[in-house]
Amino acid sequence: MVKQSDISSVMYEGADSMLGKSFAVDSPISKCHPDFKAQLRLKNGDVVDAPPKWRRKIWMWWISNRRSEVMNDVLIQVSNDILGRNR
Repeated sequence: MVKQSDISSVMYEGADSMLGKSFAVDSPISKCHPDFKAQLRLKNGDVVDAPPKWRRKIWMWWISNRRSEVMNDVLIQVSNDILGRNR
């Protein structure tokens, strides 16, 4: 059993294609995609696959941050369009 105090860092591998309907801002976050990879680097230097509970937490964190990044990109694009900077 991995305790939070044992974890040094988190590594993950995901792609926007995994998000599906979860990508919409008002959509609930879907189940963790089967191809989403998450690992934990422990303070003792070992790297282990994230247990299901941790994998889900990392998945939810990643989707939330990806949504924010996309929304910021869209807002910047719209703002630039309104200000005439994208012509």
